[in-house]
Amino acid sequence: MTNNKRGVITGLIVISVLAFFLFFVDVGHSKQLNDDSRLPLILIPGTNSDQDRFDDFIQSMRKKIGPRDILKIEVQKNGDLKWTSSLRKKSVNPFIVISFADNSEEAVDEQAKWIQIAMDKAHDLYKFDAYDAVGHSNGGLAWTMYLEEETSSQTSQMKKLITLGTPYNDLETEDNPYPNRGLLKETERLQYMVQMKHAIPNSLSMVSIAGDYKDGSDGVVPITSVLASEEIYKNDITSYKEKVFYGDDAQHSDLIENEIIINYIVNELY
Repeated sequence: MTNNKRGVITGLIVISVLAFFLFFVDVGHSKQLNDDSRLPLILIPGTNSDQDRFDDFIQSMRKKIGPRDILKIEVQKNGDLKWTSSLRKKSVNPFIVISFADNSEEAVDEQAKWIQIAMDKAHDLYKFDAYDAVGHSNGGLAWTMYLEEETSSQTSQMKKLITLGTPYNDLETEDNPYPNRGLLKETERLQYMVQMKHAIPNSLSMVSIAGDYKDGSDGVVPITSVLASEEIYKNDITSYKEKVFYGDDAQHSDLIENEIIINYIVNELY
C-alpha cells in the first residue's frame, strides 16, 4: 500500500471517529436542552381562590421570561376534572395552575390527593419528568402535604418549591411570637407535617417567603408561622431559604402581585 493510500485511510478513520464523537455529544446536549425546556411551573392558590388567581402573576412573569403556554386544571370534590389549555406538544416551560372546586379552609387536608389526580392529568396532556412549584397561602400547605403523603404515587420530581405567606403554624399570634421565633408553639398540623417530613425528597430546594406588612405579619399570617417552614424543610433538603419582604405591598393578598417578589422568584427559578 502506498503512503498516499495509507494517509487517505488514516484520514477517513480520524474523520469517522470525530463525527461519531460529535454526534453523540450533540445528541446529549440536545436531550439536556429538551429536558430543561420541559420543566413546567405548577402553581396552587390559597383558600377561597380559583383557577384565575395567578393570572396577574403569570402575566408579570411572561413579561420577564417570555411567552409561555398555560394549562389550568380544577379538581372537583368527587375527583372529576375541568381544564382549559393552550399547551402544545412542543410547549416550553409552561405554567400549570391546579385549583379546587372546594377551596375552603376545611378542604386543605383533602387537597394532597386532589393534587395527585390533577398531576396525572397534567402528565396526560404534557410529558415532563420534573417541575418547579409555587404555593400561595394554604397552597403551600397543600404542596407540603402532597410531598409527604403522595410520594409513592408521584409521576415526576419536584425540583424547587416556593411558598408565599403559607401558615405552617396557623394564624394565632400567641402561638407565633415575632421576632422571638424560638418561642413558637407548634400546632397539631405543624407537628403532623414535621412527623411526616421524612417523605419529602432530600433533593428538593425550597424558598419560604413571608410578608412584613405590620405587627410582624402580612396582615393575615404571622411571619413566625410562615417561617415555621424551617421545622419541616431546613437541614433535610438540598437547599432551604427564607425571605421576608416589607411594606404595603407585602400584604397577604399582594404577595403574588408584588413586582419585587416576582423578580425574586424569576431569579430563583430561571
